[in-house]
Amino acid sequence: MRWFWIVVGVAGTGLVLAAGCSDDEGGGEGGATTSGSTSSSSSSSGGGQGGGQGGSQGGAGGTGGSGVCAPQPLDNFTPTWTPPDPLYQERCTDAQVDDLIDACFGGSDATCTAAKAAAADCWDCMVSDFTDSTWGAIFDGTDELGFRDRNWQGCVAHAEGDLSDSGCGAKVAAERQCRWASCAGCLPVSSANFTEDVAAFNACGTASEQTLRPCESYADDLAACLAQLDVDHCSWGNESWQSLAKRYGKLFCAADPNGAGGAGGAGGAGGAGGN
Repeated sequence: MRWFWIVVGVAGTGLVLAAGCSDDEGGGEGGATTSGSTSSSSSSSGGGQGGGQGGSQGGAGGTGGSGVCAPQPLDNFTPTWTPPDPLYQERCTDAQVDDLIDACFGGSDATCTAAKAAAADCWDCMVSDFTDSTWGAIFDGTDELGFRDRNWQGCVAHAEGDLSDSGCGAKVAAERQCRWASCAGCLPVSSANFTEDVAAFNACGTASEQTLRPCESYADDLAACLAQLDVDHCSWGNESWQSLAKRYGKLFCAADPNGAGGAGGAGGAGGAGGN
């Protein structure tokens, strides 16, 4: 499985970034935008098992990587697993999810503040800090990574029905964390130098794939488990990041449209297992 990042255009005040992978199942990881962008895009090689994994939005808090932006060996790397919150918690209406995503991931600070004040519990349900023990629909990794992302690993875990640290969701987490760790000197990407930081991270990822290949076993494990699952509803398709975030917000925090109720609580956090 080979991972790559592609800059696909500029929209509004933000730069749109797409990420993808090529593997036997034709999977793809979706894209990212800096705050304020409302552009649509699609995964570079979506379709097949595991298509469209990504979808992230650049944050304002990152200041750029503090180390050397070059591939690093990961002899002591151990992934961790942050289990997901329950689905369909009924803490949001569909309209509240739409308003919050539009205001906070496509509007101004003022519109976001007002929207959060009007639907505080809904916001708390949807957005988790990167360091929280469980994640809701979206995690905010602005300080750690320089971006926010939807909880793809949690969606996969719920789709499999295995919220443990040995399930497919945990394998999503392990593969992603490995890629971040291999190029940790390039992170967090900063909003002030977003284009340059993304280019540097891209170059690091390419070099890592061609030389050290520290994440190959994690990527193989992930591809194998995704091939056994239907995770289309978790994927990032031909839609804007805001549309993707709204789907995730409703999945985790609105009412079940089929009236089935919540999907159960999260398991305990812990190691995701080495390879």
